[in-house]
Amino acid sequence: MGVAFLCYLSIRVIAGTNTSFKAVLDASIAFSLDKWAAYALAGTTSAAWLVERRTRQRTILKFERQAREWERQVDPGRSSSNLLPNGKPRKEDCDAP
Repeated sequence: MGVAFLCYLSIRVIAGTNTSFKAVLDASIAFSLDKWAAYALAGTTSAAWLVERRTRQRTILKFERQAREWERQVDPGRSSSNLLPNGKPRKEDCDAP
């Protein structure tokens, strides 16, 4: 309810004036930006996210191996945190069912 009221107040303040929002809306209509542009943008950002995610997971695995070896050299008696190699907790350690 509070969000709707804030939206109402925002619209009431700009009602009847020529705003930059209207200019952007008119420009998008004039350039005929349609749903295909939105699909292209969504596809591009999804692909970029997927590449970044896979790269991050590979990097975490690489650094995990290096960190484990370094910890063995520095303090061989140190106990493990029992995290999986990808940095996530084991199923037994999760609070969620």
